Formats: sequence, C-alpha cells, structure tokens
Amino acid sequence: MDIRQLKYFIAVVENKGFSRAAETLYLSQSTLSKVVKSLEDELDTKLLDRSNKQIELTESGNIVYQQGIQVLHSLDNITNQLFDIENLKQGHIHIGLPPISGTLYFPEIIKTFTDLYPKIDLQIYEAGAYKVKNALLDGTVDIVVSMELESEANLDVIPLINDPLVVYVNQDHPLARQSSVTLTDLKNESFIALTSDYELRKS
Repeated sequence: MDIRQLKYFIAVVENKGFSRAAETLYLSQSTLSKVVKSLEDELDTKLLDRSNKQIELTESGNIVYQQGIQVLHSLDNITNQLFDIENLKQGHIHIGLPPISGTLYFPEIIKTFTDLYPKIDLQIYEAGAYKVKNALLDGTVDIVVSMELESEANLDVIPLINDPLVVYVNQDHPLARQSSVTLTDLKNESFIALTSDYELRKS
C-alpha cells in the first residue's frame, strides 16, 4: 500500500464515484479504477460495493477510509512541522552561556528573539566557559556564546565582538597613572578570582 493508493481511494469515496474523483485528480477514470483495484488486491479484500448505481463502502472499505484519513492527516502534520522548523517558526534551542555574558549582553537579545519567534523554546544552560564548551561537545546544548576558547577541530567559531579586559583601581593606586597595564603589572596584586571553569581565570 502506498500514499497514492490511499489518496485515490479516499477521493473516490468523498466524490461518491470514480467519474467525479477522476476529474478532481486529473486522471482518466480507467486509471483511477485500476489504482483502487490494485489496493483491493493488495489488501485482499473488497473496499467498494459497485453493485448499485452509487458505490458504497464495504465494512473493510470503511476501516481503510477512516484509517487512511488519519494517515494523510499525520503526513500533513509532519510536513507542516518540518516546514515550521526549517523556517524558524517552532522548535527548541539550547544555549550555553557563561553568567557574565548572559548578564551583560543577552537579556535584550533573548527578549527580541522570543518576540520574533514566540513558538521557539529557548533553554539556557549557564556555567563557566569550559563547562558550556563541554556541553556543546557532548550535545547537551546547540550553541555556546563565550570568551574565545582553545580551538576544536569539530567546532565552528564565529567571532561576535572584541571586548578588551579592563582593570579598575583606586585613584591613588600606582597603576592609576598608566594609560594601560599588562598582566605582568598585575602579578603582585590581589584579586577575587573566578573558578577554573572560567576562561577569565586562565587569562
């Protein structure tokens, strides 16, 4: 049994005969009759009672008709859902974000996205850069936005912004007189540091 046979059989039932169904399908009546007969032969049962002037469904035919309607409806649903996913109308996106990126840049971005695509479910996984990278590698998330990490052969990296690191010091601090500082300048300073999960810790 194939979808074409089901469609043609359903058309015959809904048009109450081969003649009108053939016109609707742009087929010859003989071609349509052969397709329906091949479906009956394949199922080894009579689907239509042709003894009267107007064809009628047999008990088996009624079952095939009802189930066929559901099959075609399910196929339409599959097609529509795939179309929606391909055209960003619905779906799920899992995003990995370090807390700093999530706080500074993404609230407005996420709001704009959800306004444009309300049926797409955004799920945020928040962790340090290395953890979100590992989540991307193992398939837990679909996309990650973080500081640049060591390159991976199986990851595509798209630079978004170039955001320099800055250091804040008291105006009386010796470094306050410098227009820029290096990490070497900071080697004797004390910091409240992030954990090793964060790329900033490595910097």
